[in-house]
Amino acid sequence: MRLILIRHGEAQGNGEGQMLGHRDVALTDRGHNQAIALGEYLGQRTPPNYIYTSPLQRCRQTAEGLSKQLSLAPEIRIAPDLIELDQGIFTGLTWPEAKNQYPDFCHRLETQSELESIPGAESLEQGIRRTQEFWQNIFATHTPLDCLWLISHGGILQCLISTLLGCDRLWGISIPPGAWFDISVELDQDQFHSISHRHNPMAQRIHRFNASLPS
Repeated sequence: MRLILIRHGEAQGNGEGQMLGHRDVALTDRGHNQAIALGEYLGQRTPPNYIYTSPLQRCRQTAEGLSKQLSLAPEIRIAPDLIELDQGIFTGLTWPEAKNQYPDFCHRLETQSELESIPGAESLEQGIRRTQEFWQNIFATHTPLDCLWLISHGGILQCLISTLLGCDRLWGISIPPGAWFDISVELDQDQFHSISHRHNPMAQRIHRFNASLPS
């Protein structure tokens, strides 16, 4: 199974560094252009037979821009599990603004080894569980011959990649708008979780990791 994981194009607030979370904002002109260019590039190399997207409009608009470059575009499917992590009290703020409004809490986040949950936000544990369920459904629904494009967000993509790679911890990845990951998993659901197949590099490959087209 070929999996192309894509962060949406530049959205309103990304340029300022706002933590958008569930805030439903549109793409900028640059974001629309990123989607068009990426759709043309990926469509010539790894065209999908399924497209899944977060329900937020910055992802739906990216999915539409991508699909318009395909000669044979599949139906775009809305996947609630691909929605961004809720940012709670940080929603709409930049990190400097958050530090100004919540200095003690932000100091603890920057200095403590154990992660403290953001008030009103979805925890990373909840995000991991959500992405685990998403992958279970994907492996149960699709065949090893399918190619899927998955359009999501910078925060939840970290959870998706961590669970897909079988990591027991979450790695921080700076994923720019319009970036993508290209991963092959040549196994069915039972084989993917089987101990005997986990270390066979012929069964799973990372083709591109956090790649971006030139600006």
